[in-house]
Amino acid sequence: MAITSHNAPVSLSRRLTVSLSMLAVGLFIIMFGVTWTIVDRYAAKNLREDLLARATSIIALSEQERGDIEIDFNEKFMPDYAKATEPHYLQIWSWNGRADATLAHSRSLKENNLPLPKALTTVPSFYAATIDGRHVTVMAMRFTPVPEQHGSADTVEAVIAVASGMEATARFKQTFLLLSLIPLLVFFAAMLVGIHGFIRKGLQPLHRLVEAVTKIDINNLHASIDVDNPPLEVRPLVEQLNTLFMRLQKAMENERRFSSDVAHELRTPIAEIKLICEVEVRRGEKSSAYSEILAAAADMEATVETLLTIARIEGNKEAVVHEVCDVNAIIHALQRRYESQQKKRNIIFEYVDVEPLLVRSDCRKLELVLGNLMSNTITHALEGSTCTMRVAQDRDDTMSFHISNPAPQLGEGDQEKLFERFWQKEASRTKRGHSGLGLSLVKSLCGYLGLAIAAELSKDRLLTLTVSGLKKV
Repeated sequence: MAITSHNAPVSLSRRLTVSLSMLAVGLFIIMFGVTWTIVDRYAAKNLREDLLARATSIIALSEQERGDIEIDFNEKFMPDYAKATEPHYLQIWSWNGRADATLAHSRSLKENNLPLPKALTTVPSFYAATIDGRHVTVMAMRFTPVPEQHGSADTVEAVIAVASGMEATARFKQTFLLLSLIPLLVFFAAMLVGIHGFIRKGLQPLHRLVEAVTKIDINNLHASIDVDNPPLEVRPLVEQLNTLFMRLQKAMENERRFSSDVAHELRTPIAEIKLICEVEVRRGEKSSAYSEILAAAADMEATVETLLTIARIEGNKEAVVHEVCDVNAIIHALQRRYESQQKKRNIIFEYVDVEPLLVRSDCRKLELVLGNLMSNTITHALEGSTCTMRVAQDRDDTMSFHISNPAPQLGEGDQEKLFERFWQKEASRTKRGHSGLGLSLVKSLCGYLGLAIAAELSKDRLLTLTVSGLKKV
């Protein structure tokens, strides 16, 4: 059962980076909000303390005598109440259950009056107001001017209101936030960099695991995955993968042993059938049945030998001989070998010799690879068609062999099945002498020689088989 996902693939590192970055952004917003609240409260507190201090200083300059209140308010000595830009405001009233006559009025107010709340007490009240379109904070309270004669019972109260604009507070908040925002941004940037580095370091065991898994193929399933000091979360995955590869190795060995055993067991009865038929044919038996049986036995024998060859190769029982091989000479020898089959089906092979093509490989097995490819092309190409072969330079030290033929009988997706054992299109299943093992043998041989085999079907149904990884001498 395959493990599939219906969502668009997203890397784990990207998911972790996004998640932790969102967490960092959230933390940054919280820290910024907390800082803003602290700054706002601190600025408001400073403004209130300033207004209260101004009111207290003016109250100290007030006195009363026999019900008359005198305010020693002089804008010459208090220029903040007469400035043209960003002035302070002051207004004092006599109190008779309500604000009555104005006793002092700063020049900054012009013809305006400071608003008062409905309830006034000796406790300062702070509230917002607008003077000539300017937003200000007002502090108002009732107070008792100091009597000229101490102990006098005939005292009266007054109301004082002091106001200041918000510009200084706004500048203070901006400066404070700017000074605090820079460290926050530096901290946030360092957090993002740290998150990225932390994730990369944390995912290194997974990257090493991927590298270890990619080195394992069908020929070395017995190799275990060894990751240095894997985290506790990764360790069960490593153990389960090793267990899975052991099971796959055992299953592959059982399958190979079964194929080999069956092939070995079939060799003797097939040889006996061939012998009986050959004897009867030589005795002059006129029945065509023996000839048909002999031909079928020959096909079975070829299939068995191919299965045994594949079993020996996949079981690493075939020795690899590293030698210098002339690809041109191999191709010309194969063309001569299959010349009669080409003429029979009127197949033309186009191949142009280039510079001497010397590669290092097992010449006998390389010839078997190229021979099976040519035989497959001659068998399945359209009669009277032209096929091509060429050798291309891939990198400085490797080359590839390409063989192409028209294949209108193949459909989309068929090229992926060509290397499966016994796979054939329905139209060719009844052909004698073709078991569907040729390309499977080619794939096994290529894997054994360290080569790669691939099939490509173009839109105009041109099949190209490519053997790559030939090491140039």
